[in-house]
Amino acid sequence: PVAKALAGAADNASIAYESASGDGAPASLVASGCTLIVGTDSTMASAISEAARANSSVRFALVGASFTDAKGAPTSLNNGSIVDVDASQAAYLAGYASAGMTTTGLLAVIGGSSDNVTNSQMDAFAQGVDAYNLASGTSISVLGWSNGAGSGTYAENADQVQAAAADFIAKGADIIVPLAGENNVGAAHAVTEAANPMVRLVWSGLTKADLKGLTRDEAESTEDVMSGQSGEQSGVPVVQQAETQSFSDAFSYVQIADDVRAAIGAPVLTGIVVDYSQAMDTLITQATQGAAASTVPVSLASGGVILTGFGAYTPMLSSELKLGLSDMAGQIETGGLAVTTQYDVVGL
Repeated sequence: PVAKALAGAADNASIAYESASGDGAPASLVASGCTLIVGTDSTMASAISEAARANSSVRFALVGASFTDAKGAPTSLNNGSIVDVDASQAAYLAGYASAGMTTTGLLAVIGGSSDNVTNSQMDAFAQGVDAYNLASGTSISVLGWSNGAGSGTYAENADQVQAAAADFIAKGADIIVPLAGENNVGAAHAVTEAANPMVRLVWSGLTKADLKGLTRDEAESTEDVMSGQSGEQSGVPVVQQAETQSFSDAFSYVQIADDVRAAIGAPVLTGIVVDYSQAMDTLITQATQGAAASTVPVSLASGGVILTGFGAYTPMLSSELKLGLSDMAGQIETGGLAVTTQYDVVGL
């Protein structure tokens, strides 16, 4: 998702884009004349930091990680920006929602790469479940992650994701959260083969291009404009107007697009959206304008992180669950509730 967003932002700005992988990638990109180099996840932190320290005239950015000094300690660099990804915020809400929707009392999460953004989502999902248990007096459990040990179940390819998901389903998990990028398809296959209508997925790897409906800010703006107008008069489709006014919760506004749900091919309860497009646009703008390096947020508040609506499952949400989710989302956005994990970017 990061590389795709960066390529799209470069194209929009009519700037050449080049990619490389491996520890030697930063030096290779510097040698080829790149003026902005982005490390797409925390596993690149050491190599990107080394290159940034050695090439002060080139701009660098790290996604979900801090720059480090020669001894590996977090540091700030004049030519280094950080993309601070709070995907954990949506994962926390997903955990709370899943705990309120499970019929077996058992949930599961599967990671792909053991990078900071993935691990923070696995940890935050479990935290959200714990929060629901505390609020409701329940004892919902999570397979695939141990909060205390900070370890979990990882899969390197779609077949491994499918095997892990099938194992969790056999153990009684009825909501599975794959956090393995394009390999999430393995979880969809496992759910389909289970042929149990109560086994569902919380889908990840979504961007705003995979959605339909309005963001909350757009919906609120639309409602202000529509005051005293019909859907036809305001230019907003009646069906969309009805959707944005039907529920008090934040999650009725944005839904996974029908064609995306169809392509997944398995029941999806809700989705975690982490959209890097705005952050990549910001990095390129800063670079072309010579602006100072900074921390660029991808969060609920910035609009880069979203927990989608629940589609056909919306009627199954209790009013208490919907209100609880809305309240927590609002608190997270305003800073009243901080979702923190040991994988958060340090030194900000």
